[in-house]
Amino acid sequence: MTPSHGLRRSLDEDDAVACSVSSATTMALELAEPLPVRFHKGAPTLARRVYFTADRPAEAAEVIRGAIRGEARP
Repeated sequence: MTPSHGLRRSLDEDDAVACSVSSATTMALELAEPLPVRFHKGAPTLARRVYFTADRPAEAAEVIRGAIRGEARP
């Protein structure tokens, strides 16, 4: 969806960021409230969408659901 690797701005969306390392499945997380994201270079942005990759998408979705419920992960 967004070329390159690591944390970066989405090319086509001002309010989206992407973060990938290596994986086969790209996922999109639509946020209820914008999240401030700071980059190593350049100004921060308010992201409403986060695109990321996951080796195990079902596990990634469960981690996100747990975070929404306020559960901590070891």
